[in-house]
Amino acid sequence: MASFDRKVFTDLHNTLSDGGKAMKLINESHHKDDESIGLAQAKDVREFWLQRLVGKIHEAFDVYDKFEAFYGEPRTFP
Repeated sequence: MASFDRKVFTDLHNTLSDGGKAMKLINESHHKDDESIGLAQAKDVREFWLQRLVGKIHEAFDVYDKFEAFYGEPRTFP
């Protein structure tokens, strides 16, 4: 797709793929019924979220929003 070939999406994908232990905890936590995340693990996830992930997510949404504003389906904008 046209908007998803931008560098910001590649950067987001790489951040998600290289998230290490924190990304593994994010993915596993909603797949397991028998375990909860401890405080130390939550701190790792929070650090990953604040330092690496949240900015890239916001950038990607911003790029997609601008793409849709200029090239999106005009009928969806009354």
